[in-house]
Amino acid sequence: MKANTLEHSIFDALNPLNLIAYLQTYGWQKVDHFGENTVIWTQHQSSTGKEFKIFLPLKREGQDFAICMKEAIKTLALFENRPQLSIKADLDTVALGDVIQIRTQDIFHTSSTLPLEYALLLHQRAKDMLASAARVAVTLAAGIEPKPYYLNRPPGDVTKYLSQIRLLAQSEPNSYVVKLISPINPELLNKQLEIPEIKPFERIVVETLMRGLNALQKVALSANQQGNFDVAPFQKIVSEGMSANLCDAITDMGGAGQYRPLEIRVSWSYMPRPLSEDISPRITFSKEVLPFIEKASNALWESRSEEIQLEGYVVALKRPESGANVGKITILGNIDGKEHKVKIELDKAHYENDAIRAHQEGIKVSCHGELRKKKNFFSLFNPLDFHLLQDNKNHSSEQLL
Repeated sequence: MKANTLEHSIFDALNPLNLIAYLQTYGWQKVDHFGENTVIWTQHQSSTGKEFKIFLPLKREGQDFAICMKEAIKTLALFENRPQLSIKADLDTVALGDVIQIRTQDIFHTSSTLPLEYALLLHQRAKDMLASAARVAVTLAAGIEPKPYYLNRPPGDVTKYLSQIRLLAQSEPNSYVVKLISPINPELLNKQLEIPEIKPFERIVVETLMRGLNALQKVALSANQQGNFDVAPFQKIVSEGMSANLCDAITDMGGAGQYRPLEIRVSWSYMPRPLSEDISPRITFSKEVLPFIEKASNALWESRSEEIQLEGYVVALKRPESGANVGKITILGNIDGKEHKVKIELDKAHYENDAIRAHQEGIKVSCHGELRKKKNFFSLFNPLDFHLLQDNKNHSSEQLL
């Protein structure tokens, strides 16, 4: 099957309801009927001003159903300047749930592939992006103001939601595309037919994500145009779903230093409808705005801290000179469900009596303190109750390096 040509049987199997939902989502207008079973949809292409028309059949009974659907997909592909196969994939997946599409490019602009390390990071940060939106959604549902950062382990509702996400990796000419499907529980959809006010948590998460991305894109674009970074405008949009976690996800998906353009687009499932507000389904981040988003993340992390109980293994020791009153150690511990290295400055007694032994014998340690993040590094300030957990002597710290 060619990327821009689909078989007749595939068009015959398309669901008109899915295509109607797609057209409504992306701004097409229903303008007239053609006969009893065909509706005419139109939209003007912003780049050329040209009007496009789609004649959409509502019933499968007609002999020309597949032909009409074929022309509809062909018109959509021309209007959006992307392959018919990509349009068809969107129509199939919106029946399962909301589809979040993340598109980027290799730095050479000539390939639909990416370096392996970056591709793996892209997929992980796509998950982190959804996790940040889910955290905000849970916070709002509890009647609590969203936080500018989230350090602790995610609540059960967030973990359960992420376990349901489906992945579709799909490349297109000159770009690399990752698609995440946020499935919507069919039972909840049936309930919504009876009680329209019910909205699935899965839809709330995606709405929260797109709202936060839209706010982030506007503020970052303004900062780039002014050529000046100020964290205050970023802090003001925390209530809209922006967080340091979201900034980190976007920055890394955009290349983490070797910046690449990034587009995030959602195809809303045809249920539940309508949306609670006018949310843009397509957000783009040029490589020029990504440094400002990275600066916002660093500023938010540096200005905040959180009291935690850290457990982990001492993987590095450093003392400026023999006999110094302080010593620096690095602990590999669990933060927000992931392993991170955390730097701690200890007094001489704890460094010599506990930290050195823990490092040599692979004993797990515990410490309470104020966790802060600067760029990609964590530090624990004002450490209290640093002690060894004696039951873990058989663990080797070398295995964690």
